[in-house]
Amino acid sequence: METIINFFSNFVLGQDYINGLVLIGLIIVNIFLGSMDAWINNTWDKEKLVKGIKRGFSIAVATLATYVLGGFIPDVLVMTVNEVEVTLVTAISVAITAGLIWYGKEVVVKIKNAIGGKTV
Repeated sequence: METIINFFSNFVLGQDYINGLVLIGLIIVNIFLGSMDAWINNTWDKEKLVKGIKRGFSIAVATLATYVLGGFIPDVLVMTVNEVEVTLVTAISVAITAGLIWYGKEVVVKIKNAIGGKTV
């Protein structure tokens, strides 16, 4: 019982949880900026918007589910990289970080394009 309590305490208060919420936020902002750009340029496509929402929702649900399920088996290894053992939770944490980097870049590029900035 203590293991379950510790798991949920770490899940609710942990940095991975915060990173996951930020990732969901960046996905939403990315979809919003893409939609606004398309609307302003008269290229808005409802089907493309729905696909983007479904994709973002699917990514968020799959990531959360995998993270939660991996927390129930903390000693099971998913892979070994350069003699470093990686658990499912660690692998998902890395995937969340990669998602933050990718979606963060996408949002910054869309904001830059909206204000007419140039990439150096």
